[in-house]
Amino acid sequence: MSKEKFIIQFSRDIFIFSYLCGGINFTDITNLKLNNLIDNKLVYIRKKTKKKIKTPLSDEALKIIQKYAANKTKSADYIFPILDDTVHKTETQKHNRIQKIIGKVNPSLKKIAKLAGINANLTTYVARHSFARLYINFS
Repeated sequence: MSKEKFIIQFSRDIFIFSYLCGGINFTDITNLKLNNLIDNKLVYIRKKTKKKIKTPLSDEALKIIQKYAANKTKSADYIFPILDDTVHKTETQKHNRIQKIIGKVNPSLKKIAKLAGINANLTTYVARHSFARLYINFS
């Protein structure tokens, strides 16, 4: 698979995963490790608020996790191929890496939106807040 094709697919997966997992933000997605998967739930500490979050995992979210867990090429146990503990050791290095990847993901989401005929500024932020908006409307 070409690098461009991978980033398009990866961007789609991140967008869908964020939405399916209660609107988890990109930074929290990047920090997820295999030990955050407990009894078909995603359990993690939100980086911004330090609040513990527990979200049930749908079959589709589990498929996305399995896709990336099965294709592990790095020794770290991060779920998604963004951070690597052997390379990104400091908070600054992690932050810079996250910014670099989101700088690829969001433009790829814009390409996906254009291909799908969606006239919106599609970003990871949209996935996060689309879930929140639907959740509030149906609560």
